[in-house]
Amino acid sequence: MSRFFSRCLCVAALAAPVLVASALAQQPKAGPQPKPRFGPPGGSPGAWSPLYGLPGYSMLGSESVQKELELSDEQKQKLREIAEQYRRQVQEGWRPEDRDTFRKLPPEEQKKQLAAQRERNAKRMAEVAADTRAKIEAILLPRQVRRFEDIVFRARATVMLYNPRTLERLGVTDDQKERLRKVRDELQEKTQKLQQEAIDKTFRVLTPEQQAKLKEMMSEGFGFPGRPR
Repeated sequence: MSRFFSRCLCVAALAAPVLVASALAQQPKAGPQPKPRFGPPGGSPGAWSPLYGLPGYSMLGSESVQKELELSDEQKQKLREIAEQYRRQVQEGWRPEDRDTFRKLPPEEQKKQLAAQRERNAKRMAEVAADTRAKIEAILLPRQVRRFEDIVFRARATVMLYNPRTLERLGVTDDQKERLRKVRDELQEKTQKLQQEAIDKTFRVLTPEQQAKLKEMMSEGFGFPGRPR
């Protein structure tokens, strides 16, 4: 296993129990609870995929990555099953009967309980993540694993090249920096153009009356968190 993917596993193993435990303190006492989701932050429901929850392999949730790897329908189904199993295992860190007792504890005691819970779950989640990764790699073909690692490397490396310290350590020349800047500028320009095209197409779907009503709703703060409805 490469160092890069070992780090991915460690991050997933340590972060998952923390997020689950912290969320319990904020859950309402009554009423239906939303189904937990694993997905890209801020992602729309249409973009969500259960595969975003896979430790070390979250990018498998991207349709473009799935196409690049040429995943079969059978592979996708098996990966969804693994993702669902992993989601359940993450949630097992806190049992339902613990919640009411936890909410009644003083804040300082809650902190102690969370710290103890994180410590107990860290080892278990590391084992769960490693087991999940092994199941994923048993489903993917060797060439798919190699291609996926290359995709992840390129995606991460591109982001790292925005960091001046990265450029310094790599010994990037002024000429290279200028070329990188031009690439970023071109990307930003294309992205803005695509966003504007999407906005225009979106509004063309609505009638003039619907557009006017939408503007009125927006002025009232409708549909924005923390704003009046």
